[in-house]
Amino acid sequence: MTAIGMDIGHSAVKLSFQSPNKPDGEITHLSFPATAIPSFMIQDDAERKLSLLDHVMVPSTAQHGEGSFFTGDTAITHGSQSVTGLHFDWIKTAEHSALIMAAKRKLDQYGVRQENRFVVLGLPVSSFGAQKDILRQIAQTLMPASTIKVVIQPIAALHAELLDAEGNSIPGRSFADESWAVVDIGHFTTDIVAIENGRFQPRKSDSCRGVFKACEALTQILALGNIPDVTMVEAEKCLHTNQIKNWGQTTDITSQCNEAKQTIINEISDMATRLLSDGARQRTGTLLTGGGASILHAHIKSIWPNTKTSDFGRFTVSEGMRRMASAAINAQAAQS
Repeated sequence: MTAIGMDIGHSAVKLSFQSPNKPDGEITHLSFPATAIPSFMIQDDAERKLSLLDHVMVPSTAQHGEGSFFTGDTAITHGSQSVTGLHFDWIKTAEHSALIMAAKRKLDQYGVRQENRFVVLGLPVSSFGAQKDILRQIAQTLMPASTIKVVIQPIAALHAELLDAEGNSIPGRSFADESWAVVDIGHFTTDIVAIENGRFQPRKSDSCRGVFKACEALTQILALGNIPDVTMVEAEKCLHTNQIKNWGQTTDITSQCNEAKQTIINEISDMATRLLSDGARQRTGTLLTGGGASILHAHIKSIWPNTKTSDFGRFTVSEGMRRMASAAINAQAAQS
């Protein structure tokens, strides 16, 4: 079986898998923007050909009905001004299913056999209990030849830290012997969890808002500074570069970005301190991950010195999912 981590985020879809087109053991990590819009006829031949690379059909078997969508870069090029689905029931939308279909198509393009795929997806800690069965059912409908597992996203990130590339425990490391906090700063939500000696701690786990809050703040700050009509997609890029293209010029907006970032620094650090202070000194570490990790790293590390980021960057969750899939495949093989 092929182990696949499929992290359907609000900002980007991240995939981690072993491609048959690459040497044994080499893992592919790829991403595309988490955007989806209804498709339409494009008259220009060259642009229509490009758009077909990002075109997907959501089948009529999906619970929300069928649809034809442009996803990823094509969706942004042809009208999407923001990321998809900034609400709790996002997984139930046709747009979310379109992103799963787009991820499935990427796997097809990389030569991953449709049969015998073990796909791990994730949900925020706040919605996991209510939505895990729903997401699994939707994903199974869209990928009927695959085995589907749904996990809590930040817990997947920790598996990238404690399992090796084949899904086995790293020598000298053990979930049962280590205690970790994970702060996963995504676009829509920030997830905070604690794992103590291999056991999930619900009372020390919760979700709050993610990077989109800083994006909203930045658009308002820039509008007051006579840079209007900044989209959410553009704002997120600005937060990472501290620059904006404005009337043919590249303008430094570091001070404005810092002001916007402070809105989530305060909210996330307040929740993290409330949830994680108890027992912080005894923990092995705090793992900071997600697309917004760089925004909070210095601040969180000043509170807990053993804070670290992952070598996999924004692919930490998808790579952890892939390793969880590998571990499950290994367990199945051992029982057969």
